Amino acid sequence: MGIIYRYKKLVVFLRNYNKNYMLEKLNKSQLLAYNIVKHLINKEDSVLTYAPVSDILYIQNTEYFIKIHRGNIMLINGKFYYDITLPDAITNDLEDRFLKRVDYLTLKMEHQITDNVVKSLVQIAKNLNIKEK
Repeated sequence: MGIIYRYKKLVVFLRNYNKNYMLEKLNKSQLLAYNIVKHLINKEDSVLTYAPVSDILYIQNTEYFIKIHRGNIMLINGKFYYDITLPDAITNDLEDRFLKRVDYLTLKMEHQITDNVVKSLVQIAKNLNIKEK
């Protein structure tokens, strides 16, 4: 195995170890905020938006709006907002989950687009009486 592969595995292990250690140190409101954000990231009806220049993550759900920026999570439910600070390891975990979800949704959309292109090309070929091989 190459040294880069072993280094990457060590980084992943340390990141997960640090996250698990930090989860045990969270108070009740921090833990609840972490679980709420984690849940809303994976909900199908959540709209995920990333502002790369300002490095802010937004999650919009039917009733809730969440803003994640530099270790701070702002939860807004229409009447009140809650500003909760989380350790960097926990925020990094949420950001990783968010970006993986955005990547998944992007790949899903790309797959739908390519499927539509294939269907359109097949229809054009039929209209032009071109046989598929």
